[in-house]
Amino acid sequence: MSLRFTQFRYSVLGLTVLLAPVAVAWTALAQEGEERLLPGLYPAAPGSAGPVEPYDSAFDVDWAVSLRGGFTHDAEGQRYDVVLVPRVGLERDKVGIGLEAELGLPVDGQAGRIERFGGDVEGSYAIDRDTEISLRGSVGYEQSDAAEPGIADAVAVPAGSARADFGVGIARQWGLFGAALDAGIERTVYGETQMRDGTLVPNGDRNLVALDAGLRVGYQVTPILEVFGEGEVGRDLFDHASPALGEKADATRYALRGGVAGSWNGILEAEVSAGTGLRQYEAEGLPDMRSTLFDAHVTFTPDSTVRLSAGLGSSVEPVGPDMPGYARIETSASADAEYNVNSWLRLRASAGWYTARFEGSEETETGHDLGVGADYKVNAHTQLSADYAFAHSARSSETPEDSHRMTVGVTVAR
Repeated sequence: MSLRFTQFRYSVLGLTVLLAPVAVAWTALAQEGEERLLPGLYPAAPGSAGPVEPYDSAFDVDWAVSLRGGFTHDAEGQRYDVVLVPRVGLERDKVGIGLEAELGLPVDGQAGRIERFGGDVEGSYAIDRDTEISLRGSVGYEQSDAAEPGIADAVAVPAGSARADFGVGIARQWGLFGAALDAGIERTVYGETQMRDGTLVPNGDRNLVALDAGLRVGYQVTPILEVFGEGEVGRDLFDHASPALGEKADATRYALRGGVAGSWNGILEAEVSAGTGLRQYEAEGLPDMRSTLFDAHVTFTPDSTVRLSAGLGSSVEPVGPDMPGYARIETSASADAEYNVNSWLRLRASAGWYTARFEGSEETETGHDLGVGADYKVNAHTQLSADYAFAHSARSSETPEDSHRMTVGVTVAR
């Protein structure tokens, strides 16, 4: 027993001798004001993630850069393209700002171009427990490729389009009743269309300002089902008279819908609505146009690995450049599927169909598309993607067109 005590005493004495220089150095540094060695500052306290940044950023920043290479085979032949897609997002509390662009890089002697650019901002503010105000705004520019399905054969360079919109909304809940009022303004401007014979076609008569306001009132019948009704009114104001009509296609729009919406524990969400629309033109040569409106969409998410969605709807919109008539009436359907095989592999598939007619013209258009793809996560910041897409478009005055496109890319994200 005495021997063990003696060994323990010498061990403690030896440990004290070894630690004495460290204790002396620590005391000297602390006396000299070396705050970086004080506990809790630097080095980091045990279990902490590391030193805290000396500032608090105004926004949470999220960014990503994608580089995609594509091969397309269609009626125009075969071609390659490379697209750079930078994205950045800023978020704080309930305010979000996003910017994204698609930049076509020079390939096979072709000049680079901006295919698409967009920015948006949205935010909300809760006045009280039952009332919330929301704001939204966006700007964007896009230009299609002449070889894409649906572009007239005589078009060499399609017109680019620039859009800007701003909207405000307020939502209020009274027990089982809820109401939402929304208003917005949108400005659209089109550039010139370059034809294959070298002529330039101005599209100033398609430029317009659209004003919209809508009200939706709903009643929660059960914790799962809600019945609702909504009404909309709007104005389309064009810059110039249409050369084909000799007058501006200014119009006042009305729409009235009713429907049912349901949500089952976040697993199944669905909404179905139907109604009628009326478009009254100010020009004497344009008759009023009535239309049947409907919309249905469903989303099924049985677990975190599978997501299925489908939709069917109709729309009535002013026609854009290079299109006949003064109103486009379209019916469309779509379906999407996603399956997360595991934490690093995701499979995707999509399908779509549409048919359209043009008021003031005998022209009709139909089309469908199919697509499959996969995303592979190399690590937390790098993802590889591969896609195949098929598209078919047929206009009554044009030769039907098919397009096959394969794309591979890499995305680096924050």
